[in-house]
Amino acid sequence: PLMRHPDLRTEILPVPPGPLLGADTTAAYPTTDVTLTPGTVLAFYTDGLIEAPGTHHDHNLTALVEALSHAGHQLQDIADTLIDQAQPPGNRTDDTALLLLHIEPRPRTNT
Repeated sequence: PLMRHPDLRTEILPVPPGPLLGADTTAAYPTTDVTLTPGTVLAFYTDGLIEAPGTHHDHNLTALVEALSHAGHQLQDIADTLIDQAQPPGNRTDDTALLLLHIEPRPRTNT
């Protein structure tokens, strides 16, 4: 997953790989602790977003990080940017899934 901080700095989270989600109901999955502040965006994606025949994985991942750091602030704009930077639909050979999470500020309370 990727994490975009409120200052738009974007990093690859150091999450160890685990089994495919849902493939084994008894599987144990690794965890990673991170601090989420208001304005943070997390991007979870399948390999179909960054892997394509004839391309280099590291280059595609770097491009995804760059795209997220320059994407808009609305989740739909971010999703469109990340999907559009991937391979054109006609060139995709794998399914693609993208899940975005935006940490909203806590609403003010009148006390």
